[in-house]
Amino acid sequence: MKHSNYDPLLKGILADESLETLRRRSLAQGQAVTRRRRHRAVWAKAWLFSAMSLGALGLLLAVASRSRTGSPMARGPAPTNALILAKATTSLKQPAAVRFISDDELLALFPGRPLALVGPPGQKTLLFLDQSPTDKSSETSPPDD
Repeated sequence: MKHSNYDPLLKGILADESLETLRRRSLAQGQAVTRRRRHRAVWAKAWLFSAMSLGALGLLLAVASRSRTGSPMARGPAPTNALILAKATTSLKQPAAVRFISDDELLALFPGRPLALVGPPGQKTLLFLDQSPTDKSSETSPPDD
């Protein structure tokens, strides 16, 4: 359409009201739309902030409850070398509870089972004869002195 075709339409719209009244109403409607958008944006930011705050609070409470229950994730920093050394030296101060037994005492621990002690004195190996020779889990050797 040409510009001349719009003239009758504009005259029909403007015939009922003056141009000044139309401008005021248009401005008021534009301001109302802008206010609503701003109001929605403020509320959206407020909801986002409150949701983030509640999430952070929940996370902090979860971490605090884990540290109270002693979960593996909240055990604290890894021990330092000095702490490990201190624990090792305190455990070395305690006397060893190892008692050496004779061959007869060892054989008496397994009554009713076929056993054999094989090897030179001080390096004997205990063999359980009721198991297959490929099963190495039944053999025990005393520590070398």
